[in-house]
Amino acid sequence: MAKVRVLASAVALTPPLLLAVATGAQASATSSAPATSSASATSAPVTSSSAPAAARPAGTVSAAAVTKTVKLVTQEQSKSYYCAPAAGRAVASTWMPKSSLPSQNTVAKAMHTKAPNGTGTAWIAIGINAVIHRGSYYQNLHPTSANFVWNAVTYDIGTKKHAVVARVLAGAKPWTPHWNDKTGHAMVIYGYHSDSHGKQLYWWDPADNTFHHSSLSSSWTAISKGGKNLIGFYPS
Repeated sequence: MAKVRVLASAVALTPPLLLAVATGAQASATSSAPATSSASATSAPVTSSSAPAAARPAGTVSAAAVTKTVKLVTQEQSKSYYCAPAAGRAVASTWMPKSSLPSQNTVAKAMHTKAPNGTGTAWIAIGINAVIHRGSYYQNLHPTSANFVWNAVTYDIGTKKHAVVARVLAGAKPWTPHWNDKTGHAMVIYGYHSDSHGKQLYWWDPADNTFHHSSLSSSWTAISKGGKNLIGFYPS
């Protein structure tokens, strides 16, 4: 499978490869936690707040707010092309205690991540399954719609209690203005929120160890631009 050339900031990507972004993501007003450049392990915040309820006609009932998250142990990617290993390590933290977590280098070996090209998409699920000792739990779901993503995420996180990995482009993250950077990038979806105002997904970005949230629509746009790759489990 063809792989992607890695540069320190932005290079062209030939799908379907995943590749890290050396520079930090631009945090926006939608960020659910302050950005940090620390490479030390942190835990994902649980965000339960929602926008103020809009006025509605008498006799109507608004949708009940639902927020589900899983706790992550995170660590900024240690190399410019290590987004997938860092994301895989964070996902593994939903399966095992912090003391048992593999290093990013160990996950990178399981994913066949190599300099300077990064990680092939097909190896993401294989690597995660190897480090959590589950032969075929994670797979590339190849989502076809925003509703598919929502159903998969709510099942994986709300029912199975495990995070998932999504492929996006460095220049088209859900919470950033889009620019012409087609470098592939792996990130983690660790939660979701739904109320009468809409649906949101909670993201963790290994490029700079930051937490964000974005609407389901913006999230689906980012996943679509990234080649429609969602690494998780969803019953057929």
